[in-house]
Amino acid sequence: MPGHVRQKLKKQYRKIRGVDPIEFRNDVMASTLFSSPASNVNDLCEQYDSELSKIVDLHAPLKTRFVTSRTSAPRYSEEIAAEKRKRRTLERHWRKSGTEADKLQYADQCSRVRMLRLSMKINQIPKFYLIL
Repeated sequence: MPGHVRQKLKKQYRKIRGVDPIEFRNDVMASTLFSSPASNVNDLCEQYDSELSKIVDLHAPLKTRFVTSRTSAPRYSEEIAAEKRKRRTLERHWRKSGTEADKLQYADQCSRVRMLRLSMKINQIPKFYLIL
């Protein structure tokens, strides 16, 4: 739709997989959690929160990304996706072998995918359009 404005969503994430576990462990061991821990439980909880937040921010800083929201495609189902995968497999097999039997199997699968997509499309049409 030309007049439709897509909504931008703000996503925040950290690249946790990129953290070196040995360096992370060394920084935790060198923090005040081990050198001078708080004496009461509430202060200790605050200390854990602040120290670990600093260390995590150091190793895996919070990144922000804006993504465009997309509407779901109700005419596309898992069944269609599976049939399309099968179609691609049959096409590769036919192109590799070059036999007429493989070509016919591929053509039959193409027809099946086409009919599935058409039936999904027809099911999405509001019923009042079908009454003439």
